[in-house]
Amino acid sequence: CYGGFEGMMYEELAERFPEAFAQWRSRDPHARFPAGEREAETLMEFHRRSVDAVTGLARRHQGCEEGKLVIVTHGGVLDCLYREATDLPVEAARDFGIVNAAINRLRWDGERFHLLQWADAAHLEAAGLDEIDRSHPAA
Repeated sequence: CYGGFEGMMYEELAERFPEAFAQWRSRDPHARFPAGEREAETLMEFHRRSVDAVTGLARRHQGCEEGKLVIVTHGGVLDCLYREATDLPVEAARDFGIVNAAINRLRWDGERFHLLQWADAAHLEAAGLDEIDRSHPAA
């Protein structure tokens, strides 16, 4: 939850909440955005909530006959899972792509996630990719 940031463009945020916007842009993991309709989460709270939710699913389905669990989610959760699997700190700048409708594969070893494959978009036709995804090579 982005609190008071929700529904606003970057320019509006910079003008209305200059200090909070600067903290957000710097990826301060403990910065709390101004309250809006709901109270905002910090990046660290969101990261922990996201990873804990997927970890809970992985634990619950560990040992399933097929051995696979499919999760459909948005880019924020994918960002958290990638960071968790690669030990990239929450406050570090993103150095990886998040491609719409791509397949990302992680392995759960009972303790942690490991990255197997990221941003596989081979199943998508180029015409279906947006301009950002077209510029990101599938991994």
